[in-house]
Amino acid sequence: MAFTSSSTVSHLVQILRASGREGLLAGIQGACIGPVTAATARELGLAVRVESGTHTIPGLIQAIEAHFRERQST
Repeated sequence: MAFTSSSTVSHLVQILRASGREGLLAGIQGACIGPVTAATARELGLAVRVESGTHTIPGLIQAIEAHFRERQST
């Protein structure tokens, strides 16, 4: 799941917890637009698999693509 801000991470977690669906959080593997968003995700218990070095949507997409290319080559 791609996160473009800390607030999107926080709101998702808040909504899932409020609706009794907190268990869904265990399966989320996050891709975050930058270190602040990634830190928020980790603090809230999400697994961050991708963190963009360029803090833009295109940078996030490139980081996700690179992550999956790397996984395919191993």
